[in-house]
Amino acid sequence: MRRETKSRRTREEIVSDLREVIADPDSTEEQRLFAEDRLRQYEQLGSTTRSKEASTGAVRKLRQGQIRRVGRFAAYALGVCLVLDILLMASGYRLLISEKVVDQGEAYTAGDWVFGSNRRAVIVCRYWTGRSMKPEGLWYGVGDNEIDECPLLYAPGNGT
Repeated sequence: MRRETKSRRTREEIVSDLREVIADPDSTEEQRLFAEDRLRQYEQLGSTTRSKEASTGAVRKLRQGQIRRVGRFAAYALGVCLVLDILLMASGYRLLISEKVVDQGEAYTAGDWVFGSNRRAVIVCRYWTGRSMKPEGLWYGVGDNEIDECPLLYAPGNGT
């Protein structure tokens, strides 16, 4: 005995058949109620599936939008940094990165400079020129020709 395989029907075909049973005047009341109940279940299942697909798509679109915004922000930030860097190189100014007070007799090396054999305290300022880091040693104090902190923007040759 050979067994026949049933072909799968699509949701639209099933819904269409159920609507035919409901509209058919020869259908019994029991068949109509069963078809209406089944049709309601298929419609609920379809709306749930569609809402899940819609929410998944919305989440995917939201994530893509966030990634685009973050990427755009990073590109703008990088652009601003690049423009400031070019301005530093072109203007000759230097931007303060760090500072350290070297007391009299303390040994400290910054780049090619060696501090520590001075008779006075020195403040060592590290500046970004737009291309490299440059140290600058200035007398530390509060009197004439002395400073108590490094200037944020420094123009070599103009003093402090």
